[in-house]
Amino acid sequence: MTYPLNNQNSIDGISKTISLTQDNLKKLEVLAEMINTGSDEFLSEIELDKLSLKQELLYINFAVVNSYSEAIFKLCSDLRPFPANVLLRSIIESFINTAYILTHNSDKRALLFSLDDSYYRKGLGNEIITFLKKYPKFQKENFNIEIFEQGLNKIDEEIEMYKSKFGLVFSNKKEFERAYPSLIERAKAVDRRIGKPNFEHTYILVYRYLSEFGHLSMRGLDHFIKRDSGGNHEILASQHSDVDPVISMTYTIYLFFLDQLKKRKLLRKDFPLGKFNKYWKDIFNPASKPINRS
Repeated sequence: MTYPLNNQNSIDGISKTISLTQDNLKKLEVLAEMINTGSDEFLSEIELDKLSLKQELLYINFAVVNSYSEAIFKLCSDLRPFPANVLLRSIIESFINTAYILTHNSDKRALLFSLDDSYYRKGLGNEIITFLKKYPKFQKENFNIEIFEQGLNKIDEEIEMYKSKFGLVFSNKKEFERAYPSLIERAKAVDRRIGKPNFEHTYILVYRYLSEFGHLSMRGLDHFIKRDSGGNHEILASQHSDVDPVISMTYTIYLFFLDQLKKRKLLRKDFPLGKFNKYWKDIFNPASKPINRS
């Protein structure tokens, strides 16, 4: 599957008022090439049950990053960075989580990542049951208290498995959070390992900024208002020219995943990773070296 650029004067009947720059087009072109190459590799057969836990989580996270990167490419090709920012925020979270898991010698962080999901689903299940008890009219054949109680029993079995098989026992939520900290603390932990503030920088200056687009608080809504020196206002209801940061960050994260997949022998030996590293250095960040992806 390929992803051609679409920079026509209109799309689906919506008029375009601005166009991509030559620099935008070049960066989108190499992003498309990398996604196409990575997608072909990803679509090759692989047996997940033969992978280590770290390899499996890396591979699944890459599947999501691949899908979201395709969508970001299409949105940026149509000069729509604001909705692309919402997707970019999600893959940054995957970026930090994956790096946090991989920069530890054992599988403990991978197990804690999975256990955290079990705790989250248990909390959500209890909230739904409480809601259905309060408003029983919302119950249906495939959406009722009995079904969710059965689901909670299965989750409890999962949690018990983590206790008995891996010794992950926590008496309360705070004790678990000390073992599996917040996303910002995970980012800092990665930086301590690689010796550079790359991931904390990404969290503070990119992830937190992109939250404004995801949550659409007053500050988030303000991004859609353009003001001139005379105090006039214009609502940016359609396209916007500021796609370059989104394209560049997406390329960087996708390249990180390819690098990690190759290190763990989940890509073919002759995968052209060097070419995409060169693109990163020459086109996206000519004044710097590629980020430390160890």
